[in-house]
Amino acid sequence: MVYYLRGTTMEQLKRGAGYMSPKVSCNIQKGKKGYTVNFRHSVVKDKNGKYGLKVHRGLGTTDATEAKRLAEELERILSDSYWADSSKRAEAYRHFSEVVVDAYYDPLEAANPINEDLLNRINLPSKEDGYTRQTFVGPVGAGKTSLLRLMAGTGMEKFPATSTGGTTACNLELIMSEDADYEIVVTFMSRYLVEMHVLECIEAALEFCISEKCKDLEKKRNDISNRLFSNRDLIFRMSYIIGDLSLKDKKKDQLDEEFEEEDIERAPMNIQHDIESLLESVNSYIDRLIQIAQDKYKNNIDIGDETFNSAEENDILSLRNEIVEDIMARFRLLEGGEKLNSKGKWTIAWYFKTKDREEFIRTIKRFTSNSWRGWGSLLSPIVKTMRVKGRFKPEFCEEVPRLVLFDGQGLGYKTAMSSMPTNVIEYFRKSDGIVIVDDAQHPISENVKMAIRTVIEYGYSEKVCFAFTHMDLMAAENLVN
Repeated sequence: MVYYLRGTTMEQLKRGAGYMSPKVSCNIQKGKKGYTVNFRHSVVKDKNGKYGLKVHRGLGTTDATEAKRLAEELERILSDSYWADSSKRAEAYRHFSEVVVDAYYDPLEAANPINEDLLNRINLPSKEDGYTRQTFVGPVGAGKTSLLRLMAGTGMEKFPATSTGGTTACNLELIMSEDADYEIVVTFMSRYLVEMHVLECIEAALEFCISEKCKDLEKKRNDISNRLFSNRDLIFRMSYIIGDLSLKDKKKDQLDEEFEEEDIERAPMNIQHDIESLLESVNSYIDRLIQIAQDKYKNNIDIGDETFNSAEENDILSLRNEIVEDIMARFRLLEGGEKLNSKGKWTIAWYFKTKDREEFIRTIKRFTSNSWRGWGSLLSPIVKTMRVKGRFKPEFCEEVPRLVLFDGQGLGYKTAMSSMPTNVIEYFRKSDGIVIVDDAQHPISENVKMAIRTVIEYGYSEKVCFAFTHMDLMAAENLVN
């Protein structure tokens, strides 16, 4: 059985170009329950730009006969170029098992943007509706989200979450409405993108182990944990979802500003009751990673070499797959709302509506929080965009203003930028005002200068205003109280 790549000409097919064997290997991992498959994807490129990305997936079954049947289904879909189009996914569910369709289409759709129709479950009002749209932009930790809290009147409710090191890592669209209902649409990263982030974390932890020559790794478990459960730029903080070793130092009677005791008790899964199982899972991942590192080091495999490809290593892919499956399990905690993609185990978008403001705030914190009290039940690291609508207003306003506020990830989360992100420029385009937020205590950063240059170059300078935070903390000899 053979299959060809999309775009291959008939002449190339006659010469044999583009032919690959859709071989699917099926095996059971040592000490684990359930069969997994490895296969080369027909129309997805690897990091070297070559077709045949290696995919490793769990089949969700311990039955050998069922695993063989699913592997044969996977060979069929790989061998037929008809399915090599993401628009065929819905049709594919009618012909193949769900786990097979997900394994085939998740990598294929990874680069595609979230369908705007999913967000449009909540209409985004514009000038024609009497609304004004404002985009907040500024460096990490400048206070964009704190300003949004002030404008939305949600400071006492601790929404959205804030921290000194920057918290917002997704797009937030907040609509102020006089309607009695509170609504939210949340879109999530694709499974494939999450797999990439998890793989980066595994690579960072392995590099550390190898750099230490795999000596005394048991004494360095905290260092390994820090690298495995948060990626280098701190955008993907896996610890929020599945925890890390720092949980062992937390006290059950500790509270933080965001989670009150009542919130903790109502949570379907929470740190207070589940800390031991979270730590057990975290330690098992660290044990697996240490074993992989020791095997590589023993066999003189240089994982830092540019020719080494972690996406080709079955032991690394197996660990990645198990972590991603653990992350996917958190979608089961979404209660009372509506999953907007009817097929597939991975949730692409979710909608929730209620008249109860307290219930709404409690629900939305699952997507915005950074509190260790919620670790094990948070989804904030994999949220892509949130569109929120409700009776939000500043405390100094008697009536609800007709405003739409856009907030997003701080500029240059860890480093200076060479250009503005395209999604930020898109928000500039569809906004009536652009609020550049900066910390008055420090000189204007290069990232803020980049934002100013961008709005000028795109002709948006008339939309701009500046908001300087921490004015009360400024100190200099030429300042008069």
